[in-house]
Amino acid sequence: MRNFILRRLFLGLFITFFGAMLVYTVIRSLPSSYVETVARQRATNPLSTKTYQEWLDQLNEVYGLDKGIIPGFMGWVGNAVRGNFGDSWHFGIPVSYTHLTLPTIYPV
Repeated sequence: MRNFILRRLFLGLFITFFGAMLVYTVIRSLPSSYVETVARQRATNPLSTKTYQEWLDQLNEVYGLDKGIIPGFMGWVGNAVRGNFGDSWHFGIPVSYTHLTLPTIYPV
């Protein structure tokens, strides 16, 4: 029975890891991205001093999209294991803090 449970846990971790890798690869392979949209919006802002390409390069570096797919995925997994899920695009604060601050942002 113990071997069965251990085998199932290992298989579950294996499927989760490669499923996440598949989703990450597909999302990275899309022709457009959120980063391009944000860079375009920031470059067209009248107060912006940077060009679209400068914004794109900076945002790609911030989100780790300047790396290849495998190194980017490993960095993403490493951050996720440590509990660092990045910043919320909507609130601009770390995702791990949103569950603590949502009641103050949106009172019930």
